[in-house]
Amino acid sequence: MPFGSLKIWGKNEVKKITNQLLSAIQYIKPYEGKLWQKGKRSGNLIRFYDEREWRYIPNTPDGETPYWLRVKDIESKKANIEELNKEFASVKSLRLSFEPKDIKFIIVKQEDEILSMMDKVINIKRHKFSYKDVQILTTRIISMENIKENF
Repeated sequence: MPFGSLKIWGKNEVKKITNQLLSAIQYIKPYEGKLWQKGKRSGNLIRFYDEREWRYIPNTPDGETPYWLRVKDIESKKANIEELNKEFASVKSLRLSFEPKDIKFIIVKQEDEILSMMDKVINIKRHKFSYKDVQILTTRIISMENIKENF
């Protein structure tokens, strides 16, 4: 295509590019900002980069914009996070399912957080999984202090 020429894109090309961009946007997270809690923005500046979490984005049918990205006003989406969470929970195909055996590590920051995390794991999972599976899961808890010192 010669310099200065314009390519006219058809509806299908524009839709494909739009969906690719929207797909990529789902993985973007601000470096830092104010946290939303109970529909309100907190006054404290949080560095989201420091969070130790993975982001799960469920697949959607090709060519279909996920409904959580169709919300025109992002701020209103944040205010209605409980409603969105209920919607996600009701659609089985959007759930991330895994078993205790899939978890290799549960990492806490300091050694003194391990017992508290063990209690949380036991309380959360004891009704869903066998006693043996929950016990094995608690053995996967390790601290960053331990990792830095020994690995």
